[in-house]
Amino acid sequence: MESAQASRESAQASQESAQASMESAQAGRESAQASRESAQAGWESAQAGRESAQAGQESAQVGRESAQTPPNPTKKEHPQIGGVPIRKDIIK
Repeated sequence: MESAQASRESAQASQESAQASMESAQAGRESAQASRESAQAGWESAQAGRESAQAGQESAQVGRESAQTPPNPTKKEHPQIGGVPIRKDIIK
């Protein structure tokens, strides 16, 4: 009688251990998936950083080219319309 009871308890403990093992395996799979997603996000962030750096270099190049361009000699410091000087402090 006691042997049957012990056998049932052992079977119950074995079943609970198997359940815990399956849950642990599931948690491991979910952790691996989260790790893959994190790596993907990191790669995308690095790619965005490289693109931003490229845009910064292009902007700097445009700035250098603009600085080397001589000013337009035909541009007037104070443009006029119909002979009347434009007051820049009035225009908003």
